[in-house]
Amino acid sequence: MAQFDARTYKAQQRAGWSSAAAGWEKWVEVFEEGGRAISDRMVELAGIDSGDRVLDIASGPGDPGLVAAERVGSTGHVALTDISGAMLDVARRRADSRGLKHVSFHETDAEGLSIEGELFDAALSRWGFMFFPDRPAALEAVKGRLKPGGRLVAAGWGPPAKAPLISAAPMTIMKALDVAPPPPGTPGVFALADPTPFVAELEAAGFSSVEVEDVEVAFTFDSAETYVEFMQDIAAPFNALLAGETEERRQEIWGMVGDAVRELVAGADGVATPNVSTVISATV
Repeated sequence: MAQFDARTYKAQQRAGWSSAAAGWEKWVEVFEEGGRAISDRMVELAGIDSGDRVLDIASGPGDPGLVAAERVGSTGHVALTDISGAMLDVARRRADSRGLKHVSFHETDAEGLSIEGELFDAALSRWGFMFFPDRPAALEAVKGRLKPGGRLVAAGWGPPAKAPLISAAPMTIMKALDVAPPPPGTPGVFALADPTPFVAELEAAGFSSVEVEDVEVAFTFDSAETYVEFMQDIAAPFNALLAGETEERRQEIWGMVGDAVRELVAGADGVATPNVSTVISATV
């Protein structure tokens, strides 16, 4: 078995998410109709209030950092970070469209967090830590940027069976390609499905008052075809799996994804299946 190379993995992640940035910009408001619920809950768990300084890690197209920016107001500040500058460009345009001037943008990976200035009152990461190749290093970096008593709130997807719309594409694609599921500990969409290792990493890093809860997230699409188009446009890891296939084979497999979703919501007018996201919060 080939040894995992974190540097190569990060380069692939940067390239993949950058290539998906246009797709995210196309779909982000549709996505955030469902995602807003968990963003609001994360901001609540972090205890974010007016005037606070907030760090958003792996912000992608901007949330939950932009939700936090609404909460802290013009007297606060939110720093959005991501490994992909193209994704941050999407976040910047969304912030500008909302008149959010108290937001800064930083292209950096989670283990580095090369951000100067005052410490932060809270840190958020929605569906980011599951992709980090060295979570303990990322936790140390985050801890070093938080004030004493600051809260970290991170979210990951629950087990595939409890996140059917999130798992439909990768599970169908891996089955079609005869690809085995990644071994435990491998970064990926379901790396935090069992939060127990992450809780242990938080405690080892010196975080306390660790809490875990499940939040239901529902994304709505008018058809299976719309869902497939969405996934094709935004899902960098899934497209990477298909990169070596012919165009004909890729379309065939995406057709299988559509069939799987239609079976999942058989009899329904659209596609709107609840998905469980696990939220882990802790205090420095």
